[in-house]
Amino acid sequence: MTKSQQTFLITFCIVVVVICAALYPFCVAQGISYAAEKPYSNVLDDLKKDTSFDMSYYPDNADDNSLKVITVAESEDDELFVYVYQPSAKTRPLTAVSVDISTTIYDEIAFHNYHLKLLNRQGVFGKYLVEGLTVRREGTRYYAITDILRPWVEGLDDPATGGNTISEVPFEVAKQWEFGELNGKSYVRVVDIDTIVVKDKFCGFVRYPDGFRLFKNGACDSHFVAFDTDKPIDKLLEADVYYTYQEWNRYGSGYMGTGGGYMQSWQDPEFGNKGEKEVTVKSEQRVDYEGGGLFAGSFTWERIETVDEFVSSAEFEQQVYSGAFIDVSLASKLNDSAKAELKKQKWVLRFLETPFEHSETPLIIGGGYSYHEAGTIVGDVKILRLKFVTDGKTYNLGVVDNKQSGDPFNPVNPNAGYTIEMAGWIRDAWDIIKKVLLAILIVFVLLVVIWLVSKLVSIFKRPKVVIKGDKKKKHKE
Repeated sequence: MTKSQQTFLITFCIVVVVICAALYPFCVAQGISYAAEKPYSNVLDDLKKDTSFDMSYYPDNADDNSLKVITVAESEDDELFVYVYQPSAKTRPLTAVSVDISTTIYDEIAFHNYHLKLLNRQGVFGKYLVEGLTVRREGTRYYAITDILRPWVEGLDDPATGGNTISEVPFEVAKQWEFGELNGKSYVRVVDIDTIVVKDKFCGFVRYPDGFRLFKNGACDSHFVAFDTDKPIDKLLEADVYYTYQEWNRYGSGYMGTGGGYMQSWQDPEFGNKGEKEVTVKSEQRVDYEGGGLFAGSFTWERIETVDEFVSSAEFEQQVYSGAFIDVSLASKLNDSAKAELKKQKWVLRFLETPFEHSETPLIIGGGYSYHEAGTIVGDVKILRLKFVTDGKTYNLGVVDNKQSGDPFNPVNPNAGYTIEMAGWIRDAWDIIKKVLLAILIVFVLLVVIWLVSKLVSIFKRPKVVIKGDKKKKHKE
């Protein structure tokens, strides 16, 4: 091999090594990114392990868009599976997205909304993984399920009213699975459980102004869900509520238009990451809110209210300042759409408060203002549990309910604001001044009228003057 050939071979090897070294991280990353998911057994194979399973009980029905839970199962990896029958799957496959499960029972029952992951589907059967739930191997395990939910579909499902939207619709399960061991053998027991169904619902928020600040106004947004149920409730004691939240902000500007009117324009809102949360509200809980700005009002409401109590706390008029020269009052009224929706409901849960801010910055060049607003969208509201008293008996039940959202940006009291009036003594003095001025005006008008009348009378009564010539002198001529 010649020296030039040796040099070429060495150079070629170096280039190959450099290229391989450069591509190695991408190869590794691609290998990790596209790693095969954990294999799961087929839904039908799992169901057939139960000798009592009969496929004839689960016919294909294109007109039935519901979901029905067949059973649940624990895996060796401490996962929980839910097996679902969807009658219209061959015509219109609809995928479940969440389920309400409690792993505790009796007085400690506590339902949580878990996301579902579809593992595989075969015909009208689907196998789902309950995400975020880990099986506890010690002792007896309970899985009480109130409902399973899928996305709302236009044309298949009834829409919400009053400007609300529905994201997920529920299908009642109302069963409890018990897993345990007896005499060294594993067993599974299934029993029916009582639930309470939300038959009507309205979501929204009330905005309480924070008072005046220089170029900056704030408010407290009180988020609520109003509802009625299929079972009567004499006294509502507790409730568990699921909701999602997402912070937002937007920028805008205002300026004088060519026609003389004041114009405003807004950019599209910017949104933060979406989160989810579950809270418990109780009848003895109360919220006291007082704004920090000038002329701020003081407000109080209960976490759990009847509709009448809610309307009273959302519609108000209060004097927030009384001074030597001015009186300031704050008033709030519900819009007509909210009033119509609230008439259908019985109870209101006021489960969350979030801040709202509106700031204005004067523009030196060109005049006008630049604006900035920030708040929090709250939606996908779902009631998970209700503890209540009816006919002297206390119930603690899981709830069959959808996920529903109200108007994300507009409160149900959109015209809440301040009225500034003169102080009482100034109004009284002004009333006296107006009466004096009115009396002076009346006297002045009467004098003018009398003067005009007298002039007219004098004109009509003035004697006629007849000038006669000298007849004798004329005759001589």
